[in-house]
Amino acid sequence: MRLRSTALAGLILAAVITAACAGSQTPGSQTPPPGQLTTVRMVTEWLVPDPLWVPFVTAVQKGYYKEAGLDVQIQLPPDNATTVKIVGTGKAEVGLSAITDVVFARKEGVPVISVANYSQTNNWGMFAQAGHPVDIGALKGKAVGVYNDSWTAAMLPVMLKSAGLTMDDVKQVAATSTTIVLLLKNKIDVATEVTNLGGVEYETSSGRKPEVLLAKDAGAPDTPIW
Repeated sequence: MRLRSTALAGLILAAVITAACAGSQTPGSQTPPPGQLTTVRMVTEWLVPDPLWVPFVTAVQKGYYKEAGLDVQIQLPPDNATTVKIVGTGKAEVGLSAITDVVFARKEGVPVISVANYSQTNNWGMFAQAGHPVDIGALKGKAVGVYNDSWTAAMLPVMLKSAGLTMDDVKQVAATSTTIVLLLKNKIDVATEVTNLGGVEYETSSGRKPEVLLAKDAGAPDTPIW
């Protein structure tokens, strides 16, 4: 569920590489000697840079973590379904992931816990072309853009159920980069995304505002995503 702005992604990727290889600090900051730093490996929720990374990438670059005695090393997962597994097997101390990943992992006995909410609400839902409001009941046989992640697997069936549909009633089209691009190219009828990423991407790319139906307005709980 990502915003795929090439320029922004490039800038963030450059920042991640800089942070991972060396890191930097603000002039005059009191950084402890390397031997006094506690290493914290952090794995991201996605293998492609996105705006959700900005706070911790900035903190690494500005030296904020080092000022707190931490050597934060940012790692990228191989896909969008592995973050919690990496943390659960001890290959990282902290991960950014959907809360559903933690729930499913705990069910399987993976020793992970949620320590903070990155977001405060459920702003995930269905996106349609401008001027074409989302009608879940009319989606039978239609193409729905999805990601192969636990959040989509948990929320999409709930939204479809609100209109008497099941996952078998729609054609799922898995996005390799972004569902919004598929929507803009008319390769799908609706996309699944979050407003702060998908909504921005759609409006930036088309100059129009997409039609949006949030999951929390179609039977899903209003619970933090990340």
